Amino acid sequence: MLYYDGLFHTFYGGARLEPGNEDCDAPGNTRKYVKESIGYAYSYDGINFIKYEGNPVINRLDVRDDHRVSALAEVHFEIDMPYIYIVATERWEENWGGRRGCPWCEDLAIQVLEITSKNPASDPKNTGNWVLKKDMSDEFESDSIDADKWFVNGTDGRYNWIGRAPSQFAPENVRLEDSKLKLTTKWDPDYNFASKIDSDSNSIYEKIHDSCCH
Repeated sequence: MLYYDGLFHTFYGGARLEPGNEDCDAPGNTRKYVKESIGYAYSYDGINFIKYEGNPVINRLDVRDDHRVSALAEVHFEIDMPYIYIVATERWEENWGGRRGCPWCEDLAIQVLEITSKNPASDPKNTGNWVLKKDMSDEFESDSIDADKWFVNGTDGRYNWIGRAPSQFAPENVRLEDSKLKLTTKWDPDYNFASKIDSDSNSIYEKIHDSCCH
């Protein structure tokens, strides 16, 4: 998202209605949404966006074998203290039909946050830990996580990050306090993977480790 000349400007992707895409619920369908378009929207207040009448502004071709296409939608934000304006591509299931590999439907998503505590926007130099303060459920009645019900990423020895490779999951960032699940993201240049480099002596990972429990 870009704030320019008194307006908020943003672009977003979509595939559901692109001509040539096949029905998500068609018999034998796998991943057949292979064409996408790019739309443009603008806003006077950063909250209520107006979609450009001439959309799409960019028509995209077949992207099945395009290595530049990511599985994750990018998130853009503009900071105007004390608010953070977040714009992203919203994805949801439609006509899922229990089929594996069916793609998501997409649209423009807007969220406005007020900065009241430490988070990646108010603490960009990573001087503190960012803790997700949200009650996930009331299923935790002990001091430890039931491994038969929950899987903590990293406990199997693989610090796997699904999506963005430069950071890693760390099991110690998942804990229970007062029967509440606490998830933490932490800047830690001394973590065991942080010093790894590739053949060109470039760092393989960022020095941030995250948490995931499902």
